[in-house]
Amino acid sequence: MSVESIALQPLVGWPRQVAPGGRHLVTVDLRPGDPHADWPYEDEEYPVGLMLSGQIGLTVESLGQSSVVLHRFGGTYGPARFVVTVDDGLADGTETALWLTLISAGGVPFHTARLAVTVTGDPPVRPVADVPPGSVPQSSFDLELRPPVSIESEIGSMVAVTVDGRATLALGCEDGVVRLWTPGAPMRKRRIGSGPAKVAGFPTGSRTLVAVAAGDSVTILDPATDKIFGQGFFGGPETAVPTAATSLLVVPVQDRLMIALGTADGRVQLFDHRGSSLVHVRDIEVLDGPVLAMCLVEGDGRPVLVVGGTDPALNVVDVVPGLSVRRLAVGTARVNQLTTFGGSGGPPSIVAACDDGLRTWELPGYQLSYEYSYRRAARVTAVTDVPRSGVVWGDSDGTLGNLIEAGRYAFRGSAGAVTALAAFERDGRQMLAIAQRGRTLSFLDLTEVAPPRAAPRDSGPRRDSGSARDAVVFIPGFMGSELVDIATGESLWGTSDMRWYIRAAASGAVLDRLRPTAEELAGRNERVRAKGLLRAPGWAPLFGGIEPYTALLKAIDRAVPHPDAVLTFPYDWRLSVKHNAGLLAEAAQQHLEQWRRHHFGSREARLVLVGSSMGGLIARYFTGLLGGADYTRLTIGIGVPYRGTVAAFENLAGRRPTIPLPRARFAALFRAMPGTYDLLPFYRCVIEEGGLRRITPRHVAEIGGDAGLAAEAMETNERLWTVATGRTFSIVGIDQPTYQGLQVEDGQLRAVRLLPGLDSDFGGDGTVPRFSALPPGGEAQALYLSQSASGLLRDQAVLDSVRGILAGTGTGSSL
Repeated sequence: MSVESIALQPLVGWPRQVAPGGRHLVTVDLRPGDPHADWPYEDEEYPVGLMLSGQIGLTVESLGQSSVVLHRFGGTYGPARFVVTVDDGLADGTETALWLTLISAGGVPFHTARLAVTVTGDPPVRPVADVPPGSVPQSSFDLELRPPVSIESEIGSMVAVTVDGRATLALGCEDGVVRLWTPGAPMRKRRIGSGPAKVAGFPTGSRTLVAVAAGDSVTILDPATDKIFGQGFFGGPETAVPTAATSLLVVPVQDRLMIALGTADGRVQLFDHRGSSLVHVRDIEVLDGPVLAMCLVEGDGRPVLVVGGTDPALNVVDVVPGLSVRRLAVGTARVNQLTTFGGSGGPPSIVAACDDGLRTWELPGYQLSYEYSYRRAARVTAVTDVPRSGVVWGDSDGTLGNLIEAGRYAFRGSAGAVTALAAFERDGRQMLAIAQRGRTLSFLDLTEVAPPRAAPRDSGPRRDSGSARDAVVFIPGFMGSELVDIATGESLWGTSDMRWYIRAAASGAVLDRLRPTAEELAGRNERVRAKGLLRAPGWAPLFGGIEPYTALLKAIDRAVPHPDAVLTFPYDWRLSVKHNAGLLAEAAQQHLEQWRRHHFGSREARLVLVGSSMGGLIARYFTGLLGGADYTRLTIGIGVPYRGTVAAFENLAGRRPTIPLPRARFAALFRAMPGTYDLLPFYRCVIEEGGLRRITPRHVAEIGGDAGLAAEAMETNERLWTVATGRTFSIVGIDQPTYQGLQVEDGQLRAVRLLPGLDSDFGGDGTVPRFSALPPGGEAQALYLSQSASGLLRDQAVLDSVRGILAGTGTGSSL
């Protein structure tokens, strides 16, 4: 059998000498070793994943995609870029290095290179102070727009609303007129004021209304009848001279609506919509220049405005007085528009369209999470969140792009800066309205493209298409799901309320509510529900820290063509792997069928399972014993204790030193939970005279555990060890001090670091020994990293590897 392959030559630009405290640019590209060789793959593109990591004193972050895409015509779409930050405490003359690893589309590392670096106080290269400007994004292709509509005035703002079941566009124009247009019907006009009109839509009761600000007034308009439902004027009794509105937003506050107006003198004026009147209630000084953009987020359960403009910062303003105002640095660029975006399974983000590119801040902590520096010749002038297509932006050259993959759509015949964007549905199709300078309104049918990837071909023979269009299921680890009381909705695990921890430390009543009942042990769980992934500060004592899934989910989200491809599977970790695998089988099959019918999916889609710790065991039971292997392409396991972990035995004994709450109370809880016993070490770990022995139910009973639950778990493990579960990619932590065995001390079994007979101690991830993180069978591939269990989920190399595997065009191919 022949192996598809192509010779490659890496082209790497990196600083041989670096400055302490400096930031340096690294570029990685590839070119064919023989440009005249035949292209060996059926698909026209082949992505190669890149993993760049730093040694002593070097920290690496990627700029955009950590991959290079080869195409059959002999090149790539451009290099991948990384920024290396140098520890400012490194001494002059320190010898260090970068390690570059190339990863095939199937997730297999096939080439590693060491890039030597020397620290010097006077380097010949100039460190980059900021993220370098981006070149033309990778996925660039032309699309035909629908025939444009000519407008009598420039469109400064636009919103799509629903009128009598049909999408209607409300256009705020520079001549003070709001134009209402339902495609296929005549355009209607309503003059509001003498200055440029700004519009915002909002539902209320049985109607969808439009707020319009123009001149010195704000008006509530019914787009179905053109009737005015309320009107107010700028400048309340405590304000100075009225000024023109530069932005507009509708803010729901409890049982009423408020209208927020951004003004040219840097203020936000708030109007209360009360029946048919608008009452000025508050005036807030926000920026030093005009307020050009506003969006709405939630802070401590209350509406919060994020405001931007010519002032090089964002201000976070509480609509209801009492919350402190934050100021987020933007740089030197002005903010032209703002929107919010909620990725699949991840926290929402604020997205800013700036003169020099795009920036995002992740909630709830307002952490800057992404910067995309655009071409200096053009400004990003508009941005909007489009259902099923992600965040779409427009620039001053008339170009649109997709933020999620930095894809760019160049429209033939387009001219003029994009001034506003609005998404709407028409006849079941997702449309995008594009307002541009030159008084034109154009339309793009987004159902015709799958940004930034083309739709799959439905005819002709197809090679294994890999997981790029597969359905992904993420299964968290032990104690990594939030549990709530079904009857009351109260959080039993995963709360951000620190009083929970105080009560847990002072009384066993809090933990007692987590103890499984007889009905729950029998599989009838009508008391507790797994609500979602653990995101708030909830401690996972098995790991000695919190379960950080946000970064991993964002990496997964970036690798799939649409967020609907990803299902997160929270579960009741108190119960057994067997019980939860049955629930996974039902949820995964339903998710796969829905994705196969999805516009961005494929009829040939299969499942890709991503499991962390106990989640990997649930995935293995599903694929090995419940038939899941028949429609699962690949399982990615991150720190999975396939052979178990001594840490589980120590938890049952109440001896884990990392538990932040009383260990005895946690031990009592662990002893009642079947899920704990599924994590016990099932390899030969008991050190006795004459060799190594497996633990038995008797050993578990001697430390106060339940021998019956231990026996059931051991039987499950024996079955799992003999079944085929399909292809597996394991991410394994090494070099961390890890308990590997149990030895009798003072009449009791106690954990020890090293098993006798091992040639060397590679440790593990601090919880799972290296050898336990590999499943049985010969189909597993592995990536080894010097990292802890919780650190694996945040490690950039892991994120890049998972994203590279998911975005690959063939999980079975290798270069």
